[in-house]
Amino acid sequence: MQQGEKVTILSLLEELLNVFMIAERNFYLSLDTDNQANGFYNRTLKLTMGT
Repeated sequence: MQQGEKVTILSLLEELLNVFMIAERNFYLSLDTDNQANGFYNRTLKLTMGT
C-alpha cells in the first residue's frame, strides 16, 4: 500500500464513521425530545495507523 492510498483509506474511514455517528445521534435525539444534545463537537479518530 502506498502512502497516498493509506491517506485515502483513512479519510474514507473517518468520513464513514462520522456519517454513522451523526446518524446515530440524530436518531437518538429524535426519540428523546427533551434532550438538547449539549456538548456536541467534532472529534478526530486516532489510530495506530494515524489520525
